[in-house]
Amino acid sequence: MCTWHQDALGRRSMIDFVVVSSDLRPHVVDTWVKRGVELSTDHHLVVSWLRWWRRMPDRPGRPKRIVRVFWERLAESPVRRSINSHLQESFDRVLGEAGDIESEWTMFRASIVEGADRGDSVLLTSTRDVVDRWKEYFEDLLKPTNMPFSEEVGPGDLGIDFHISGAEVAEVVTKLLGGKAPRVDEIRPEFLKALDVVGLSWLTRLFNIAWTSGAVPLDWQTGVVVPLFKKGGRRVCSNYRGITLLSLPGKVYSGVLERRVRRIVEPQIQEEKCGFRPGCGTVDQLYSLSRVFEGAWEFAQPVHMCFVDLEKAFDCVPRGVLWGVLREYGVSGLLKRPSASCTISVRVWSALLAFGDLRIGSLLFADDVVLLASSARDLQLSLNRVAAACEVAGMKMSTSKSEAMVLNQKKVECLLRVKEETLP
Repeated sequence: MCTWHQDALGRRSMIDFVVVSSDLRPHVVDTWVKRGVELSTDHHLVVSWLRWWRRMPDRPGRPKRIVRVFWERLAESPVRRSINSHLQESFDRVLGEAGDIESEWTMFRASIVEGADRGDSVLLTSTRDVVDRWKEYFEDLLKPTNMPFSEEVGPGDLGIDFHISGAEVAEVVTKLLGGKAPRVDEIRPEFLKALDVVGLSWLTRLFNIAWTSGAVPLDWQTGVVVPLFKKGGRRVCSNYRGITLLSLPGKVYSGVLERRVRRIVEPQIQEEKCGFRPGCGTVDQLYSLSRVFEGAWEFAQPVHMCFVDLEKAFDCVPRGVLWGVLREYGVSGLLKRPSASCTISVRVWSALLAFGDLRIGSLLFADDVVLLASSARDLQLSLNRVAAACEVAGMKMSTSKSEAMVLNQKKVECLLRVKEETLP
């Protein structure tokens, strides 16, 4: 193969090459000489073929400027000293207790953000119509179903210390994960994890003001809802999952309250309830269900199951019912007033299935329920009780996602109905 020729002297040589970088060399498929395209030259055209599957480089133009903020530098000692020094100056200027929760929060927020800045430099088409539709959808979805409840108990009923300690706050702060998006108050997890004794003391004092007053700052009650697409048509709002970005100090405050509530509620939760509990996960429920299958198959007993799905369970929890369940578990008084939400178990009564000395009638994981029975009739009765309990509580079963299944050595049908609708 030659790329240059001189017919008069009968000379030929290969003096033309295609030069590629070492990272592109594996992508070169072939290189050849193409004759007949040269014009007034004694060189042949050299062609290389590359197989390229990566993203093509941007068109030439003004280079994009990417600003990288190294929030992880807040963990470095010099940066932390700078932040906490500014926070100490601001804390020293605050005289006494600020009786107003908004005033205390405003001072704390301004100090921590400024200190961090010092330390580490029909089809809708219009934007307004789309925003209004999202607003209407989430307002309807997250609208609380209030039910009456009483607030008749006092602080002494629980027998626990109501003063929030610095150790409680520090324990929750240390478990915060970094690299998360900031909220409306612009406070990041790295800010709180960089606080020393003075900063944590101020944060603890802020929590105690909110605790005794039963009120929280408006920033803690404001959330930025980000819709994330799940499946289906992209023009349907219900096919998106809303993720709410809440104030980080407010989440720390909720974490302190959640730990106090957990100490009261955890011993009373049913054993078959898993999800949001330490040491109880999906594997435990799968193991329990597999053991039920093995026992039923060994003794030739059928197992009728119904996998119940609640429609928008965590978005549509009626607040009145939640307060009633908390009161039933012994959570009351001041501990109940500031709590906006709590992960607890809602009891679901169902028929029991006997295998030896162990009776299993249901398995619960978060908002998912599996009802078990020895016959289709008993399973229908259990499902009717669950449907009635959901209706009383203001919740709704998703008939399209709830399914029935039968484990038997011979083929049988199990038709379940919920309000004249047959489950798949």
